[in-house]
Amino acid sequence: ENLLPTDALGDLLQLLQWSSSLVAIHVLGYEGDDPYAPHILKGCRKWLAEHNPDEAPASSAIPSLPAAVGASGEGDREKHKEEEEVYRGKELVFCRALHVEPLAAWRAVSPALPPRAAAKEVRASSAPAPEPVLKSFMPPACWVCSRCAAVDFNWIVPDSGPGSNTGMSSVRVFVRPSFGSFARVELQRQRAAGARRVHYAVRMLVPPGSHCHVFESEQGDQQELLTSKEETETDPVDVELPAASREALDRLLRQRRYTGPVHRLPDVDGEGFVIPDFVHKEEPPPEVDPWVEPARQKHLRQCYEVDMEEIHLHDLCHAREEPAVRGLLWQLYGRLYDAYAIYGGRSSWPLIRQVDVYSFFDDAKILDRGSQDPSSNSDQAAGLGLDLDEGFEPSDVRLLVPDVQQIIIRAVQPARQREDQAVALKAGKQSLKGKPTKQEQPNEAETLPLSRPQFLEVLLRAALVLDSRASVADAFQSFADRIITRRVMLPPLSPFPRGLTLVVGEYQDTLLARRKTIREAWERFGCSLNAFKAMAQLLKLCDRSFTAKHVQSIFALAKRPTPDCRASRGRPGLSYEEFCEALTRLALVWRRTAPSDGESRDFPPQPTEGRPVRQRIFAARMEAFLAKLAERMKPTLGPSCI
Repeated sequence: ENLLPTDALGDLLQLLQWSSSLVAIHVLGYEGDDPYAPHILKGCRKWLAEHNPDEAPASSAIPSLPAAVGASGEGDREKHKEEEEVYRGKELVFCRALHVEPLAAWRAVSPALPPRAAAKEVRASSAPAPEPVLKSFMPPACWVCSRCAAVDFNWIVPDSGPGSNTGMSSVRVFVRPSFGSFARVELQRQRAAGARRVHYAVRMLVPPGSHCHVFESEQGDQQELLTSKEETETDPVDVELPAASREALDRLLRQRRYTGPVHRLPDVDGEGFVIPDFVHKEEPPPEVDPWVEPARQKHLRQCYEVDMEEIHLHDLCHAREEPAVRGLLWQLYGRLYDAYAIYGGRSSWPLIRQVDVYSFFDDAKILDRGSQDPSSNSDQAAGLGLDLDEGFEPSDVRLLVPDVQQIIIRAVQPARQREDQAVALKAGKQSLKGKPTKQEQPNEAETLPLSRPQFLEVLLRAALVLDSRASVADAFQSFADRIITRRVMLPPLSPFPRGLTLVVGEYQDTLLARRKTIREAWERFGCSLNAFKAMAQLLKLCDRSFTAKHVQSIFALAKRPTPDCRASRGRPGLSYEEFCEALTRLALVWRRTAPSDGESRDFPPQPTEGRPVRQRIFAARMEAFLAKLAERMKPTLGPSCI
């Protein structure tokens, strides 16, 4: 009685295109003689094929409009008759699920058109047709009337056992649900800042009832059925399934030669069903600066507070300058701490032997070992032809060995303590003339190793000596920029973007994909410094440019800063995150071919602090390095084992 007029097609298409809350449309079938009903239904199917890529295969089965609305030809009329038989008396259902992203576009779920063109192509080809892959699943009926629930299927890559290689970029992961006749539904890789494992997920509409599923991985031509340790397992024989689903499951198990369990999905209850509210897409996370890691900044702040209590600022600056100097030192503390880690790592960590303190001045090219006569900075500058009135570079002035020795003594013993010792020494000499005294023995300040705040104070005192004409703040800033950054923190010890692990991108994907290799290496080589050096020897990393000292420094640079700066028993190993940083530092300076004897080559280009980080380069170097590491870690059979 209420047949749709021809104009209804345009209204339906407008509704499909512009409605923001509609989720299902039912167009009732009509068995009578209505020439325009097939036209309306086929017009809707054609619009779906044009606006939804998932409906594209059905477009080949959509014929032209009937002759009454513009088509001609005897062949077309035959096709129209076949098409009318498909639509006659059947209800056409359009659905979409706004709360399931892969199903957010309109699609026709009923009735299904026979794919004639696709069937002809399959018959003409001798090769077996590839199994179709779905992005998600929607039942062949209205999901609202069926009271379907949205269920997330997740696959977390395990550290070991079956499926541990599914984190590789060349591997695809699927889930085969019983409610979908065990068809392949591909899981998409989920990327999140700070993720520790590779995570695949997909959301599907599940009808009420009891269901089961099993995961599958594909790498090239290799397929393997998998189960997750985090889900309930059951024997396939104990699962109650319809006859068609049971046949599909048995066929799948035979093809994959699988005898393991499957997963039982918690029962889906349709009682109390409501249409879910549309959840808007989450806003993308704010951009993360790869050169800033909040967790490390927190630990650095704790170390800074401890060091400021022990550094004798009253000997370095006026009381009125102290607040400004403290603020500047916090800005420079990251570089100061890295300098400490570089030389503390190759010394008696967490202490630094004094001989290694001299190494800092040697590497910074501010130590002159040629003359032992003390000389003022003004005389050195004048001898170098520098005009002090016009200003000079602090790095152009070099210190003598006695100068560095006095800087160390003053950093270890503050002014008041030295005055008290001088008074005691003078009194002792007057009372014990000609007799040896303990004061005549070598001073402990000249032999004992330095703690972290003492080493930092040595650097600050050296900055004041090298640039005595500048203010305290300017001298510290100049020393950090021109000495530490330009002369000490050079490849392979250049600044590293520690916040890169918090950035979603290629580098994080590589760490997660190679988690199995990294974890195995961490268990073998991350427990101690000696084990870490053994890994460098295994990879043959050391040469004239990259020595064992650099390996020790990288080990210390990767460690999390700790407020305790005193001697401790042993040297603790690296955590998993610290080991990842150490491996990346090695990968950035690793070269595929070792230099010949006596040859010294430059390191590959390194990231520059403050500039954007090219994650693709990071990921490529890390991938190649980890592949080499995995190859080296494989057990080998020596001649004695054969």
